[in-house]
Amino acid sequence: MVDSRPQADRILVAQLTGEARHRAKWRELTGDEEAAAVAALAELAGGRTDLLAEVAGILEGASEGELDEPLARCAAQLCRKAGADPEAIPAWIEEGRRRRARAGLPPFSGGLHGGGRQPGLKRSSDGGSSPAKATAPSVRDPAWPIRMSWDVRVPVGEPVL
Repeated sequence: MVDSRPQADRILVAQLTGEARHRAKWRELTGDEEAAAVAALAELAGGRTDLLAEVAGILEGASEGELDEPLARCAAQLCRKAGADPEAIPAWIEEGRRRRARAGLPPFSGGLHGGGRQPGLKRSSDGGSSPAKATAPSVRDPAWPIRMSWDVRVPVGEPVL
């Protein structure tokens, strides 16, 4: 996803997210802590209730069912109290859920097997895939301990201190 918003908005969202998570606690905030956190977020946002709503929604949506959900909910609540636009939050909650779901997918490049090829297969000259010749020694190979001793520089069978 390419974000076409101005860089200043993206930076402000990052700052608001950091401030909200910094001020959130695993316990209930005292009145003074909450007032200081809300004031700091409102000052940092500078009237951008849309960005406060984005931060609150992403925090809530992305943390649902996660171990840090109580902490993220506390941070989102601080954003709400700092003046986040309540009508925009549900859409950002859905975006947070979507981002969480996408974060669990393997990378587009093919993930663990590098472009979709199966491990142990190499490209042959005819364009197909054929089993690769073993380049790593097998545990069943009788010469295996000898081949593996080259980087240790100790004869096989000698104790390594």
